[in-house]
Parts: sequence; structure tokens; C-alpha cells
Amino acid sequence: MNHKESLYTYAAEVRDHLHQNPELSMAEYETTEFLCGQMEAMGCEVTRWNNLTGATGLIRGAKPGPTIAIRADIDALPIAEESGNPKPSQKQGVMHACAHDGHTAIALALGKYFAAKKDQLRGNIKLIFQPGEEQLPGGAKPMIEKGVLENPAVDGIFALHHVCILPEGDIGVYPCEGLIGISRFKLTLLGEGGYGGEPHKGNDGILAAAETIEKIRQNLTQYFSPENPAFVTFGKINGGEFAGGLAEKVVIEGMARTFSLDTWHRIKDFLKNVLHQIERERNLRISLEFDEGYPPAYNDFDAAWIVKEAAGECLGKEHVKVMRGPLVGSDDMAFFLEKVPGCYFWWGVGPRDGSLMRAHNPAFDFRNEALVPAIDVMICAVEKALLRFKADKEGSRHD
Repeated sequence: MNHKESLYTYAAEVRDHLHQNPELSMAEYETTEFLCGQMEAMGCEVTRWNNLTGATGLIRGAKPGPTIAIRADIDALPIAEESGNPKPSQKQGVMHACAHDGHTAIALALGKYFAAKKDQLRGNIKLIFQPGEEQLPGGAKPMIEKGVLENPAVDGIFALHHVCILPEGDIGVYPCEGLIGISRFKLTLLGEGGYGGEPHKGNDGILAAAETIEKIRQNLTQYFSPENPAFVTFGKINGGEFAGGLAEKVVIEGMARTFSLDTWHRIKDFLKNVLHQIERERNLRISLEFDEGYPPAYNDFDAAWIVKEAAGECLGKEHVKVMRGPLVGSDDMAFFLEKVPGCYFWWGVGPRDGSLMRAHNPAFDFRNEALVPAIDVMICAVEKALLRFKADKEGSRHD
């Protein structure tokens, strides 16, 4: 068995282990122990924290060069598995339904590959195993605050994410924008309530909630330009005690999504302005709880081009899709891409027969064979980045 084949076998074994032992966001304790053990066995310099799950592993090359990071998310979802995988989750009500087990297995395989070559390595490889991607506010920001992109400073970062819309063996790359930004909010409307038979003497919180929802939707197009729009969904509403009364308290929960970083930063002020109007018109109080969530993710064009080249060389150009986006999804990889140039790209795991498969679903699964092209492309991309980012430091990036 050659070195690459042993990597594929190792990645499949890691994926099976992680799939059987999933853990929820920010509680990936056993996963962190496993990852640290694997990285230590490779000879990585491991960093972990007492008050945060996840870890990093540094592979120092023998020769000077840039530091390239590989980020993988490690958390699972609160879903009971019904996938038919021969090695299913052993934890009731928890499963890897978004392929984070695969992302992590691929990153560990890359660690094993580069650790075996560190005597010839020009630069450093930093493995970043991030907790809590599935749950706002996510694990990327606290990792950055703890200095995960420093000591040594990261010059470029790469990450992949499975996607079901591309078949197994295909890679998708966004040249610039890749993911939308999201924000989460909770509105609490407090009125006077009252008797339904005398609505003119009370203050109907449910009617005010309906007006609030409608006014927010109406004002979006007036506040944000058509070039940088936002859209809002209201996923939960709760209020009232009985059918014959006027609700004193109503709680509305929703999310805002946008393709624009500028718009993402302005969502909170927009909501405040609309809510102040409603308060004045309806003579009630509205409190706003706002979680800014994840910003839109923007790839560095040159890093994306590196991935496109690598995928073309490894898989053939017919298996490389230049995507136009962004995709209507979010990921806190965006925070890393705000700090460091890099690329977040798509790894196809969809069945080749075109049958439908969805993530965040009890039946979600993918073949371990799908790990192979992802490992090959990621290795090639990182090797190219080590050369290109080094050239950039010397002022001669790209001919």
C-alpha cells in the first residue's frame, strides 16, 4: 500500500470513528481528546484550551515559508440517525448529519501527509479543528480571540464543505462571494392586553405583532438598495393566553439574511428603526435581542484560483465547477476569511445517479470513497499555496 492509499484508509477509519461518536456544538469533549491524540501521534505541536473545545496542530517545516491553515468543523447535530450507515451513531439523538465527520477526517489525513514530509516542507501547516459551527454564535470567533491565527501567523487558510448538489468526485469553487450572512433576532412586544369584547379599551399584542411583521417586510426594500438587499423570515411566534382576550405579551423570533457585508452590519439598526415606529404608533414596548450571527463569506480570488487549478489537475477539468453565488447558507468560516486570505470550497458527495440527498436530515450519509478526491485536491491546493504565498511575501506572486 503506497502512502496515498494509506491516507485514504486512515481517513475512512477516522470518519467511521467520528460518525459513531458524534457530539453537539461546543460540547465536543471526546472528539477533542481524539483529535489531540491523533495529532500528537503525528508529531504536531498541539494547542487546546480549558474553556473551549476544539484544538490546533502545528506542523513546522524544516525550511522557511508561509503558514497555511486547514480548518475543519467538528460538531454534530441533535438528530436521530436513520441513514442505514453500517457504522451508525452510538449516541441517541445525535448524528453527523452535515458531513463534519468527513471534513475532520480529511483534515487529519492532510496532517498525516504533511507531518511525514516536514523535513522537506517549506513553511508550516496549521490544522484548525473548530467547534460549534452549527450553533450561533459559533466557535470561530472565540478561537480567533485565543490567537489561533497567530504564533506563527497564518498567511492563508483553506476549508471545504460537503454539498449534495454536486455529485461525488466534483469540486465547486466560488471565485469571490461564497456564502450569505445571517443574523438572528428575538422581539418581545409588551402591551396592556385586555378583554376581547372591548378591544378599544385594551392593547392587542397579537395585532401589533402582525403589524410589526408586515412593517419589517415592507420597509426592507426602502432601507436597503436592490444591489445589496436583505430578506427576513419569521420562524416562531408565541403570545396570548386564551381566545377571548387581548395578548399582553407576544414573542417573535426570526432571522435576517443578506449577500452584502455592508447590509449585514446595518440589519440591527434597521430593526431598531422599525420597532421604534411601532412603539410610537401602538403605544407599547418592544425589546430587541440581536445576535449578529455570521457575516457573508468572501473567498480570496487567488486562493480560489489555486483550488480550481488543483481540482483540475487531480480530477480533470470536467469535474470542476466554477460556482456563481453566493450559496444560500452560512458558516463561521467567514470570520477566518475576514482575517486571512483563503478559500472555502465545495466538496461533492451527491449520488452519481442523481438521487436526492439532503443534509440536516436523519437519512443523510455519504460514501467513504468520496473522501479520496477531497484529500487529493486539498493536498494539491495546500502545496500550491505554500509556493504561491511564499512568492507573495517576496513580492512576485503570479507571473
